[in-house]
Amino acid sequence: MLIGVLTGGIAGTVAGQDPVITQDVQLQSDLEEMVRRREGPGDMAEVTDYLQQLQHHPVNLNTAGREELEKLLFLNEFQIASLLEYRRTTGPLLSLSELQLVYGFDREVIRRIAPFVTLQKNGEVIAGKQKRPVRNELLTRIRFFTEKEEGYRPAPPNNDTKEDNRYVGSRPGVMMRYHLDGGDGLHAGITADKDPGEPFFRDVNRQGFDFYSWYLQWKPARGWLRQVNAGHYHLRWGQGLLLWNGFSINRPAAVTDLVRHAPAVRYASSSVESNYLRGLSLVLGKGRFSVLPFFSYTRRDARLFSPDTLHPSRRVILSFPSSGLHRTPTENSRKGSAGEMSGGIRLACHQGNLTAGVNGLYTSWQYPREPEEKPGNNLLFRGQELFAGSIDYRWLVRRLSLFGEAALTGRGRGAFLQGIRWYLSPLVTTSLLFRHYDPGYFSPYAQALSRTGTVNNETGLFLGLLLRPAAGVTLTGSIDLFHFPWLRYGVDAPSGGAEARASLTWQPSDNMEVNIRYRHEEQEHNRSLPGEIMREVVRQTRNHLRLQMTYPLTAELQATNRLDVVSFTDSTYRPAIHGFFVCQDLHYRPRDIPLSMDLRFGIFDTQYPTRVYTYEQDLLYAFSTPSLTGKGIRWYFTGRYRLHRHLQAGFRIAQTLYRDRERAGSGLATVPAPHRTEIKVQLGMKF
Repeated sequence: MLIGVLTGGIAGTVAGQDPVITQDVQLQSDLEEMVRRREGPGDMAEVTDYLQQLQHHPVNLNTAGREELEKLLFLNEFQIASLLEYRRTTGPLLSLSELQLVYGFDREVIRRIAPFVTLQKNGEVIAGKQKRPVRNELLTRIRFFTEKEEGYRPAPPNNDTKEDNRYVGSRPGVMMRYHLDGGDGLHAGITADKDPGEPFFRDVNRQGFDFYSWYLQWKPARGWLRQVNAGHYHLRWGQGLLLWNGFSINRPAAVTDLVRHAPAVRYASSSVESNYLRGLSLVLGKGRFSVLPFFSYTRRDARLFSPDTLHPSRRVILSFPSSGLHRTPTENSRKGSAGEMSGGIRLACHQGNLTAGVNGLYTSWQYPREPEEKPGNNLLFRGQELFAGSIDYRWLVRRLSLFGEAALTGRGRGAFLQGIRWYLSPLVTTSLLFRHYDPGYFSPYAQALSRTGTVNNETGLFLGLLLRPAAGVTLTGSIDLFHFPWLRYGVDAPSGGAEARASLTWQPSDNMEVNIRYRHEEQEHNRSLPGEIMREVVRQTRNHLRLQMTYPLTAELQATNRLDVVSFTDSTYRPAIHGFFVCQDLHYRPRDIPLSMDLRFGIFDTQYPTRVYTYEQDLLYAFSTPSLTGKGIRWYFTGRYRLHRHLQAGFRIAQTLYRDRERAGSGLATVPAPHRTEIKVQLGMKF
């Protein structure tokens, strides 16, 4: 969930450069957890884009209403209500430090929101930056691997890999992005992307790039028309049971970040080739009522199958690949092979501390959806049309926050989520969340709290506690109990498990932080042994301990030390497996030079069950969270420099060097060397 990711104040300005994600422990952990659960990077570039726009258009704490304050996604509804009450009784704020007098705010919260807020009184800017009426941004990035992958080489004789299924494109990946910021009410832009191995201005991509997206967002200054979105956009309704696309973490990332609040409609500017809508969306309304209709039509990558050999034109959709890769003839045959039309409406009401909504969704596909005939797929949605609806609410009653959503499809399959958060005091917060998703529930863009990344076949109860026993000290603990009533991937029987987490964070100063995290996870999976006919379901246990410390070496040089220790075992006779990852980070940001550099050197010794996901600093609108499996060294160097007032350049080189193998990668991505080296070069212009 977006609020869970942004919690923790994660941007800063470096010599006039764009906001960059710094060494925020909570953010890194959330990103790593998202990739671990979903096995993919997701739409993480949206985080940087959102923070950048928020810094360009800071929230005025002295005039902003509830809806505008919710743009600061790292504030919860209790803090927002406290700030509004403080302004009502005391008057406008004179300085950011005065926020320490507002119930629910402390030094850490103020530090987090500082880059994204302003204080204005009678037209005078007290803190923050003066807005620019028009801002243009043009960015180009090239990336490639120095080692030549197997997919670029001719197939050897008598090989099972067909010659015509090799990569048909060139090795570099190219991305171009243009964004127009016309003030607080207008955003427009276009993004073009070509992944490594995809053709460029030839073959199936004679039009140039493999993927194009464009967007337009306009907010009129007054009137019943509040917002218009055209082109590619994201919708985020309720708690995500019916419709929530774009960036999201699908499990409780922190004790205080269970409830979701984010802009209901926002343009989609990243190069991720899935999980977006394309068409037209409106926000209409006056006062406390609003109406959000939308229409979308897009062509999605699909695996098609003709079940009737006598009628080959009749096709069904087996699945929707989401990688966005179109390097081989097989991948290109799936590109945009099935049309998808969606439409719906949201009716919302905002009254005081209560927000409620009623949502309706209709989706149809060019061909019927028919998942492959497997025992675990028996209850999955099959058909060509889907009708679904939901109701959701958020209600703050003094120090008690209630939130939830209930959804139902036209076939009688439902999903339900209810959460409670109690602010006992600024030092103590407790949370409880119950979720139940029917095994047959399905909504194509649902993204709610879950263990698996899908909103179906799950029942769970989450309990959490947050304590602040002393200044700069935060203790969190949680337990998540879950059950899967039907078969799922990797488990040939109903299953369940539990996860317990504990975290201690100590911040003796603004530039020093010590963090200790421990996670104990028990979950049932198939045991797979050679020659085994019947798969036995066993309980697997994973323990993960992380120690991390960030501290300044000088005023311009910051260091981070990190150690991950992981153990894995199951309920059979097999002995426990252990793994570790240790790294040293250096972050150099001189005061008088428009330069920033990040360096990491790490050593890992893991196996697949003990693999470690690690967030890495990257260039603007680019993310890297690799999975480290095996024995080897992982290092990277990232540099960003402002060449001119309007021109910035960036460079990144990252390498994984293995000590336990002669070849790296798998399938067509295999390279005949024990290492993989990625290089990125980026140039950005602002005017």
